[in-house]
Amino acid sequence: MNEQELMMKKKIEKREKIDNIIAYILLLLLIICIAIVVYVKFFRKEQEKLDNEYMPNYITLADIASGLSSRFTTDNDMENPATVTSNIEANSLIVNYEQGDRNVSLNIPLNVNELEVTIDKENQDIIEKIYKEIAVIICEFYGNNSSSCYNTIDKVDINNPIDGIRFESIGDNTIVYLDINKKIAVIDTPIYNSMTIFELANTDYILNLNNITINNIAVNVTDTNISVMGDIENLNNESNSFQVVAKLYDTNNNVISESTYDFTEDNFANKTSHFTITFSANDVDIANVQKYSIDVNRQGE
Repeated sequence: MNEQELMMKKKIEKREKIDNIIAYILLLLLIICIAIVVYVKFFRKEQEKLDNEYMPNYITLADIASGLSSRFTTDNDMENPATVTSNIEANSLIVNYEQGDRNVSLNIPLNVNELEVTIDKENQDIIEKIYKEIAVIICEFYGNNSSSCYNTIDKVDINNPIDGIRFESIGDNTIVYLDINKKIAVIDTPIYNSMTIFELANTDYILNLNNITINNIAVNVTDTNISVMGDIENLNNESNSFQVVAKLYDTNNNVISESTYDFTEDNFANKTSHFTITFSANDVDIANVQKYSIDVNRQGE
């Protein structure tokens, strides 16, 4: 092999080495690109999915203010209705309640994750309505149904706090702390679609009778009377009036007494109505009453 052929051979070998190095580099780059694509397509998306699953969606003060202004319900006073407005100032919820000569303004600060509602004795009835409505808004935001929220929160007080709602007594005032980041563990409220007889102590249920919903049911027994009460909701504005019928029974389900509460056309102007049916000890042997029932009768039925 002459010198020229030897030089040519060395050039070819050198080029082959360079080509091999380039091929390895290209192969390495291809592997890196494939790894990046796989990471972006699968692992990163999976991580983003996990991050989103564990990133809580918390209710805001704006959500609460909007909900309170649009849905607050008060006692049905057709001639003297209440007006409730709410807005946000700094890190506080400002609520104004007006009804006739009564005007209550609340500054409800948000400290960390708790709204602090101060209840003074002078305006206790109004402030309790406001804080409970705020609690229901928070309760519903985290996926609970309205009836379960109302029934649960209505039973909460300083002697019966629940996770997410706590109380503190300071002098003559009570402070309610509402955790806006927590889902309240509501009572799983059963719903009955027909007239049912219950023990006097059983009030944790909802009735759906003749297109009428009855909740927040309570029975108050004293030495002088027995009162059966509740709230009428979801009035469907039918033209006919109706009656709520309460009956009292002995231990063998024999009727001892019954009484009615009449709802007329005037009640249909409101979305919520409260009823109380009272039986006097002068007419009923209270000691003999063991059970009760609630029913709805429409005119013409």
